[in-house]
Amino acid sequence: MDADKIKNKRKALKNSATKFVNNLDVSLDSETNVNHLEILYNQLIEKIDSLKIADNELSNVIEAKDIEKEVEQAENYMENLISYKCKISQRIASLTPPVVPPVVYNSTNVPTSTTQAAIQEPKPAIKLPKLTVNKF
Repeated sequence: MDADKIKNKRKALKNSATKFVNNLDVSLDSETNVNHLEILYNQLIEKIDSLKIADNELSNVIEAKDIEKEVEQAENYMENLISYKCKISQRIASLTPPVVPPVVYNSTNVPTSTTQAAIQEPKPAIKLPKLTVNKF
């Protein structure tokens, strides 16, 4: 593809991503359904991936003098999208109840400290010889 076609493709992808992000602002404030937020999160990831592909295609066909400007614009746009990705993740985390580990009661007569020490410190199965290093 030539540079103009790729630029037009990227322009359309950016417009789509911008509209998505604008709608996302409203959804983040009002949405309480975690499943819907996960769908939005995955859609945003797909948009980011599409833009990365278009940016890579464009960097392969544009002139050397324009590369710095194009890369800088692409990076600024990606930073914005990644910040929205983090916002969605934080919103999902705030709506998801924390996972509480199950409480295990000691049903044996062995003291708890002994059982935990036995679990945490496995004993070596093979005895290895001690090695010494001679000083010079």
